Amino acid sequence: SELVLMKKGMGLTGDAMKNLGSLAQSSGGSLQDSLQEGMVASAHLSKQFGVDVKLIGKGLNALASDMETFGHLSTKEMAAVATYSAKLGVEISALKGVMDQFDSFEGAAQSAGQLAEAFGMNIDAMAMMNAENPAERIDMLRASLQETGKSFDELSRHEKKLMAQTMGMDMSSLQNAMSVDVD
Repeated sequence: SELVLMKKGMGLTGDAMKNLGSLAQSSGGSLQDSLQEGMVASAHLSKQFGVDVKLIGKGLNALASDMETFGHLSTKEMAAVATYSAKLGVEISALKGVMDQFDSFEGAAQSAGQLAEAFGMNIDAMAMMNAENPAERIDMLRASLQETGKSFDELSRHEKKLMAQTMGMDMSSLQNAMSVDVD
């Protein structure tokens, strides 16, 4: 019954289900437990944050389909990231960009340096690199911009473009991530 609910109710594809099953098996659990955890977390997060469970399912599907980038997250964490992404209006592919941009020390240091030079943002490259959750990374970037006393809306078109490139995001996703209050 969990398979049918996740497939139809949340729109999970066969590949995503297979990946969730592999993830569950590697951690000593079962696909049924993993799916149940995902459904419970999604329903709870949907009510808590006012995000449609179908949007959470879409994000969960995208996360579970990209095990290379997001396979370290549990099903519950994936549901939370999917909710965060939907709340911000940011595609999972944009979160992948942020993960890729800050996954190596060299990339994190280079991006942090560019953001410091161009915007006065103080970003701990090691903390960014060590943050396993893309929502944490976005929050660190948002907080760092806030600490400068500037808002994203005040930046020029060129500054916004540079920030998007440096963070590994497209402009639309960056606009949403930096402009929406998630609290």
